[in-house]
Amino acid sequence: MVKAYPPIKTVRASLSFSVGNGSSANTTYSVGDVETFWKGINIYYRFEREIVDAGGVDFNYIYPLGGNSFRFTASMTVPDKTSAEMISLVNPLYEDLNKIGIGVILQTNITPTAYATKSRAPGDRLANTRYRSRLFPRKNWDNDELYSKSLAAIRSAIEANYTFHSLAMSPTREVAGWPGIDSGLNPAWRSAILHAILIGTQPDNLTPQAARDEEARIQSYMDVWRQLTPGSGSYMNEGDPGEPDWQHSFFGDNYATLLKIKRLWDPWGVFWAQRTVGSESWEVRTEDGYPNSQNGMLCRNEKNHLDTR
Repeated sequence: MVKAYPPIKTVRASLSFSVGNGSSANTTYSVGDVETFWKGINIYYRFEREIVDAGGVDFNYIYPLGGNSFRFTASMTVPDKTSAEMISLVNPLYEDLNKIGIGVILQTNITPTAYATKSRAPGDRLANTRYRSRLFPRKNWDNDELYSKSLAAIRSAIEANYTFHSLAMSPTREVAGWPGIDSGLNPAWRSAILHAILIGTQPDNLTPQAARDEEARIQSYMDVWRQLTPGSGSYMNEGDPGEPDWQHSFFGDNYATLLKIKRLWDPWGVFWAQRTVGSESWEVRTEDGYPNSQNGMLCRNEKNHLDTR
């Protein structure tokens, strides 16, 4: 079943600032010191709640540039608002940033455009990368202590030289309506306010041991995110093949029902992809033990395999 909607227009406001040597490229403002930069980041991400409550979405990146230098870019998009309404919505954000010395200027020539025509999300193309993600719930924004801990955990990972990418959105049950409310969507989305992604490079010719070491390193940061979001999950389409407890992280309480459907229509496991429903019945075995590799034989996992004959 497909839901159809009438055409809509959206209006977008962009924002960017940076800190450190060589960080001003492709940004509108260079911040004087790194702590002011992170204060600005805290103000911005707290404001994302206002964007999603207006029915909008936010698309942003924080790039570590080395030597305590960082670049932040963002694009806030809201539907069915005039230019004046959008300016009124985001102006408090710009005012708060100016108060701490980040002199960004709100462009007033923004105009509504038809949705999904030739739009393209901002951000650099990243090659040979691995995504790890986590859905941060609204309660982390509504609780000052949880919010501070969440942003501190995100900052810690970025300072460890991982690129951060996130999308703020609020696909609640009310927004989904019917029939979307009864879909197989991970229930963690319904209370989420931020889809946070940690991006690490995966160099060519990385040895199995080096890959295991890097996996352990980045998972140490992801574990902090998980501790701050108990019971939440991850978006499987930009998920991590090494995600622990992936059945719950990707599918939540829907997994048992989805597995029954999988076994009903594909009892032989003909259709297989890593970390999809029912994939635990099979595993890729490699000679070198490279973690989560697809460069090997697909073999039956005797521990988890279900004989459906």
